[in-house]
Amino acid sequence: LKVALALGGTKAGMADLIADRLVAAPACGKWQAIAPRRPQADGASKSPHSYIRQGGQRTPSSMRAKLIAGGFCSGLLISRSRRSPRALPTEVPRENPRAPARAPRERKMTEMEKQADAIVHAVVAVELLDWHGKLGSTLESAFRKCVYMPAFPRLQRLTSRELSSEDFQISNGVKHSRPSRVHDSTLEKQFTLGNVFTSEALEKMGRLANAAWDPLAKYRSRQELVLAETQPEEDPSAKDLVAFTQSHVSLPNGQDTHTVADRAVGHNDATRCIWVLPVFVDHDRSAHAERQALLLLLEALPLDDDEGVVQGATGHVRVYASHTPCISCLSSMCQFTRAFEGATLEVAFDTWRQTRRWIGLVGPADSHSEEEG
Repeated sequence: LKVALALGGTKAGMADLIADRLVAAPACGKWQAIAPRRPQADGASKSPHSYIRQGGQRTPSSMRAKLIAGGFCSGLLISRSRRSPRALPTEVPRENPRAPARAPRERKMTEMEKQADAIVHAVVAVELLDWHGKLGSTLESAFRKCVYMPAFPRLQRLTSRELSSEDFQISNGVKHSRPSRVHDSTLEKQFTLGNVFTSEALEKMGRLANAAWDPLAKYRSRQELVLAETQPEEDPSAKDLVAFTQSHVSLPNGQDTHTVADRAVGHNDATRCIWVLPVFVDHDRSAHAERQALLLLLEALPLDDDEGVVQGATGHVRVYASHTPCISCLSSMCQFTRAFEGATLEVAFDTWRQTRRWIGLVGPADSHSEEEG
């Protein structure tokens, strides 16, 4: 249109020529041919407004130039209007069907993960056979050699500051490192030693309790579990477990004492102590009840500059666990004498199979029958 106007043509004449032959269909991007205008009869008066067809509607020719001038893209596009029923249907392009998504590849276990997985199965097998009285000497010897013997020296070194000084890089009584947990690859391989070898480890370190106070500890712990409506699941959550503790501490001046006669402790967040650190196995175990029972006792005692209990203090502490202690809680029981060098510690525990028999009991429903008058 611009070229024609530049060559001397008239705008109205060019608009009539183009509009008589072609109409753009913007919806489908194709051109649609229409019939030319009917010629006027001789002598008939021409109307000041001639018409073209656009989408089945009659449009005055005075608007042709405006419609065509509003065109864009690669053709002449007339303003959008309703399509004529005779217009060609548009073809909807088919979408290529998506290929089915591939299943994610299974991550291969590392050698250390394979060893840890094998130890877990071994612990479960030893505990199950011991519960049924079928633990044979062959499996017991194999477990002792492969799991217990490598772990026990690593636990024993945590009982004193001298043996574990490398963890804190202690020189001249100054700690140059402050770890947040026990970094020991041997202990991190298993989540527990099982009830059989946990008892043996505590006995060798002189921390296995004489059961004189055991009935009270069991009663208080099970009472708390019942009050909390803990369900006797096959595998309990650490947040549901309870530890019982008693303690008697004498301070250096000989007059002040601190006594805890009866206290049940659950999943807690007591003040941390640099000398009693958790072991990370699969997840964070720092809030377990057995460790928290020891930390709550340390909270109430005066501490020295080295963050341990003041020199000269003596005491006796008892801890009962309603579940076999995990490797982190067992290591905390070993580390307790690093924080309180003048204390003795006794530990008793039940397996969860024993504890769960006393919780989750639902008594018979109360039924009141009234006689009709």
